[in-house]
Amino acid sequence: MISGLMKTKNVYFWLLIFLSYSGFAQKASNIKYQFLSDNMLITYDLEGNPGTVWRIDLYLSENNGVSWSRPLKMVKGDVGDSVPPGPGKKIYWDRYAEGKEILKNFSFLVVASPDIFYSANSGEFPDTRTGRLYKWVRIGGKIWMAENLDFGLMIPGKTPQMDDNVVEKYCYNDQEINCQTFGGLYRWNEMTTNEAGKKSSVIQGICPENWHIPTDLEWEEMIFFLGGRKQAYGRIRSYSSKYWNTQSKGITNDTGLAVLPGGFATPDTIKPCFKSIKDEAYFWTSSERDQNNAYAIGLGSIFLEVYTLTGDKANAYSVRCVRD
Repeated sequence: MISGLMKTKNVYFWLLIFLSYSGFAQKASNIKYQFLSDNMLITYDLEGNPGTVWRIDLYLSENNGVSWSRPLKMVKGDVGDSVPPGPGKKIYWDRYAEGKEILKNFSFLVVASPDIFYSANSGEFPDTRTGRLYKWVRIGGKIWMAENLDFGLMIPGKTPQMDDNVVEKYCYNDQEINCQTFGGLYRWNEMTTNEAGKKSSVIQGICPENWHIPTDLEWEEMIFFLGGRKQAYGRIRSYSSKYWNTQSKGITNDTGLAVLPGGFATPDTIKPCFKSIKDEAYFWTSSERDQNNAYAIGLGSIFLEVYTLTGDKANAYSVRCVRD
């Protein structure tokens, strides 16, 4: 660990650089920092074996290291995926865009971890909150989860998901095994709220660290890359009869995205609230249409194409995440 104390305009804060990887010695050195208008510039030298690349994240503490934020989002430069070793690395942090001002003692933590996504087109990554491994695939330059998200506390389908400090999920027919296979079902407001009970930028939401809920544009970009709505349907849908009630020609899943038909849940407390498992797949996007509706992506068993729909935010759909 390398640390430095800086005084600027009678404000003291600590900059901490901590980099570790089991079995591999690594350190940062020659750390410098300065204010550049709205930005803070942090420079450092990153040591490591030639040919390696690292994931760099910058964390903030507002209580001198007692607790830490999620990785700061308003950063650019030598931060994020695929940072190679070398001197003169630079991170620019826009503290005002992040909603922070240097008004008291701040602590910063820069963490480097091996970049498992570099050069590979598929693999697995751990959700650090639960330890669960998720499959991922690269499509058109973006990295997508190849499984439906399953995170949170299961509650009965006729109970509203609350905007509180606990992430809640529905499991089809109130059976946990369905979440293990098809992932959880989430209302839009629950999905876009982080574990702290605060609205994220309607991007990360309940996704794992360094992942976010895709916008409708990100889905559309992927569909276009795969050749259009009909072509994409066959290339992203799981072809296993174990998961889909109907089989169709042209299903290859050559992308490995393996879309599963998890169905959905409605807020109806009188009629059965779970519908269409093994027949329909619905995925929320982070894009709102209005106060009560948001855009979603659908795949069904009758119309053999990927389509965009307007979903009632009170409905509960599946979630796929995309890498930041």
